[in-house]
Amino acid sequence: MIVLTGSTGGIGRAALQTLLSEKLVPVSELRISAYNTAAIPTAVRETGIEIRKGNLYEPSTLVESYSGAEVLFLVSFPSMGEERYKLHRNAIDAAKAAGVRHIIYTSLSFCGGAEGNTSVAQVAQAHLLTERYLKDSGMTYTILRMASYSHLWNNYAGFLKLDAAPDVVQEAVLPNDGLEHWANRAELGEATARVIANWQNYINRTLNFTGPELLTGVDIIKKYMKHTGRKVNVRVLPVEEAIAWHVKNGSVPPEQASFLENWASWHTAISLGEKAFLDPTLEQLLGRKPKTIDDQAADIFSASHGLDTKDLVELGLILGGTPQTTFCDLLGSSEHIVGALHEYSQRPVFRSRNPSLRSRDELYQRKLRDMLVSNALPKLCDKTFKVFVERVFPFEQIVQAHQLLESGSSKGKIIMKIE
Repeated sequence: MIVLTGSTGGIGRAALQTLLSEKLVPVSELRISAYNTAAIPTAVRETGIEIRKGNLYEPSTLVESYSGAEVLFLVSFPSMGEERYKLHRNAIDAAKAAGVRHIIYTSLSFCGGAEGNTSVAQVAQAHLLTERYLKDSGMTYTILRMASYSHLWNNYAGFLKLDAAPDVVQEAVLPNDGLEHWANRAELGEATARVIANWQNYINRTLNFTGPELLTGVDIIKKYMKHTGRKVNVRVLPVEEAIAWHVKNGSVPPEQASFLENWASWHTAISLGEKAFLDPTLEQLLGRKPKTIDDQAADIFSASHGLDTKDLVELGLILGGTPQTTFCDLLGSSEHIVGALHEYSQRPVFRSRNPSLRSRDELYQRKLRDMLVSNALPKLCDKTFKVFVERVFPFEQIVQAHQLLESGSSKGKIIMKIE
């Protein structure tokens, strides 16, 4: 039995789809572990795959979720803070207690290659701690060090506004630069599925999924200009100067400025050559050449990649709800909402404007999350929480709706009614 985690996320979803569509492993030998089992798509459920609840914040649920399995596919938790390592330890300890023999873990491809075990990138630290803990656990392991996702290129390129007017000349300021490998996330998930299906061939190995080419941050920005016709002035500055520039120019909200040091450390690691290598493993597992940045240009350089998930307080409307729909209606139960608050509030996402919960520092996020759970959650679940609607417009008045929104005077939700 192989237990799969992260099955509704980018890598985990692609891995699961490949396992099922290509019948790499019999469905009877697969199990999904998820904190929100209601989020598993109907099409996946209809395959007959076993689904159990497993919440990284509740270790007791993990032992039951992993019980009877030989292999655990552990997708790293989406956080850049200390919490990530703590939750990974919960999963590893629970797996050992449940009798799991082998863990496949998704890490990051810093460190200069599969043999490297140090990095100056702050984002890599929880991964390296997890790798060491896993190796010392007594279980066998496979560590998959993933390339940077191609669609997240703008996080590295200095937070360009992809939806800016075509004639606007933007500034891209990078804190150091260097060669780096990039890969398509869906292809990384596909390759991961092939490792899962043949895990016995990768016992106690660290694999690097690097993608097909090495590019600097400046190289990618040049490709962005080539494919879109937009103009960007690019500068590579020392770390302190680059951070000061981004703070001064409001690249991120003021309350998130402290995170720029973490962000800059990625670039420092890259400038030191931590990602300046290519590995054939991804291509070998796919059986074809992985996609290049140019292959994905129409998608990753489009203005839609400048959009971001809205605040948690807007989650109900985003998921298709109405002002009368509660979070519990959408997510299934209060425990699912607590898990969602934990997950979403711990994901640092860079925003160039319209600050949201996910753009704030971790201390702010945690305090707000705790307030939501203790004060708002009961009202959400007993349906006494009301969303204030400023005004409902017929679709024909969309211009007026936008004018009200842009005026900054609205205090509630603005809803467009489509007959």
